[in-house]
Formats: sequence, structure tokens, C-alpha cells
Amino acid sequence: MDLTLRRTLLLLEVIKLPNKIRISSDRITLDDALDNYEKIHHGVKITREYVSKAKTYKKAHELYDAGFDFKDFLFYLEYFISQGTDKGVSFSKNENELINPGESLFKWTKYGSI
Repeated sequence: MDLTLRRTLLLLEVIKLPNKIRISSDRITLDDALDNYEKIHHGVKITREYVSKAKTYKKAHELYDAGFDFKDFLFYLEYFISQGTDKGVSFSKNENELINPGESLFKWTKYGSI
């Protein structure tokens, strides 16, 4: 976690904090992430295969029903990411204003601008 963010969280009154705090500075697609990786790592080209949510859901449940295996962790992560906004691990509502009111403590950065 970023040092500035840690300091900001320490300043907040714990009693006023919600049970969950969701923080985000930007939303990107998986293609954005892969494009950026390829850009940074010159010469690397990642093969992409697009699979429907239904097919991914079925495979995730088949794997999990057979017993959790850590080697499938990245697939499970892919499954949660692929479910879309407010259905997996991408949230439309967050507590950015609670953490950094009006960007008064620091400026949020956008993916790829660092």
C-alpha cells in the first residue's frame, strides 16, 4: 500500500469508517493492462483468447468442485475480474472521497500515467 495512503488512513477516526473501504484510481480493461505490459516489455507479445462469461463460469465451478488447487489461482482471479462492474472485483462505488476529500491530500493518478 502506498505510504501516503497509509498515512491518510491513520488520520481517519476509526469509529467513523465503514466496514469495507473500496479505493480505486482508475478502471481499465484487461486489454489495456496487456497492451501496457507489452509496451513496457519490448518484444513481448501476449496471445489473447476471448472466452464467454458463461464458459468461464462453468470452468471455474468445475475446477472448484474438484477441490481448490492453488495452481488455478490466476484462473479464479481472471474469473472474478471478468464478471464486470459490481459483480466481481470492480466496483462503481468507492470511498475515494472519504480517503482523500476533494483530492486535498494527494492527486489520484490514472493507470499508465505513472
